[in-house]
Amino acid sequence: MHLERFLENTELQKYSNFLMEHEAKALLEKYGIRTAKCIFVREEDELLEALKKTGFPAVLKIASRKIPHKSEVGGVRFVNNEEEALKSFRELMEMEFAEGVNVQKKLEAGLEIFLGISQDENFGPFLALGLGGFFLEALKTYSVRLIPVSRKDVEEMLREIPDVFEYRGKVFDREAVIELALKLSEIVEREKILEMDLNPVFLYEKGYAVVDAKIFFGERKSFERRKKIPILNPRKIAVIGASDKPQKVGYAIIQSLKMSKNVEICPVNPNLKEIEGIKVFRSIDDLPEVDLAIIALPAEKVVESVESLIGKAKEALIISAGFREAEIDEGKERDKKLRELSEKITIIGPNVFGFVNLVDEINASFTP
Repeated sequence: MHLERFLENTELQKYSNFLMEHEAKALLEKYGIRTAKCIFVREEDELLEALKKTGFPAVLKIASRKIPHKSEVGGVRFVNNEEEALKSFRELMEMEFAEGVNVQKKLEAGLEIFLGISQDENFGPFLALGLGGFFLEALKTYSVRLIPVSRKDVEEMLREIPDVFEYRGKVFDREAVIELALKLSEIVEREKILEMDLNPVFLYEKGYAVVDAKIFFGERKSFERRKKIPILNPRKIAVIGASDKPQKVGYAIIQSLKMSKNVEICPVNPNLKEIEGIKVFRSIDDLPEVDLAIIALPAEKVVESVESLIGKAKEALIISAGFREAEIDEGKERDKKLRELSEKITIIGPNVFGFVNLVDEINASFTP
């Protein structure tokens, strides 16, 4: 059953938002993703017909919308002949919540990897990629990117996980991993998928096969949600305390912003007219309205600057230190005043690095 047909069935929607394995794999196959295909059976004669197609050894798995984690309930059986298959089938069908059994051919083992999809409340869907099996347990390393992902994103992800693609004399197919990750990104953009877990995926010297798949569906927040968080996507940025001296933080921030994409920089310094060809404003009062103001001033000047930014900037990001973290009375008092001002303007900080938005290519930090 494809996902769109499942979504049309209101009775099934009431029962669960989980696709059984054969349904999940049918959806993946629709997008050209290679899987260890399942044959869903409910009767013994159906089982025997399915085994004629898969041959032995085979794998029998309980199918139920209420059991996403089959192995945890003893719902996966490896069988080598009809007698073992019939015995395992009867036992699986007697388990609570069993709706049927999925039959699949036992595949030749490959390098085990996993790919997963999940949701972040603020940033939307993301893709996780890592090594599976022994490597997942031993190394516990994986890489994450927001969806949609590009080829460059996936290549970077592969560099961030341990390189075992040449292992025990075999060279495994990196290109197949990239292809699979890009197709998963496409599926999530087109379908109502909340979570997906492909684990394990067997990677071979040529190609791959998804051995197990779990998919949860439902309404999710728009991909554009993260675009609507102004702090992450400012287009006009003021730098209060901008400098033309390379040793100053105000200079480093300018360099970071110059490397950003589609950003208008509005430096503020009463003693400068321009910085590397960028017009400098003498004061905050001279500024146009901006999305974000980055403050890199001595601590004693920060509160006054934030007060002046009310009505000029939507957010203030304070790089400066010397507040509560300094554990001095003056710092605690400044911190208290900033908290009061936060009722009138959004404040990030103080004493922060800034932020880097890799999706929209904005570096609002002091590390170019």
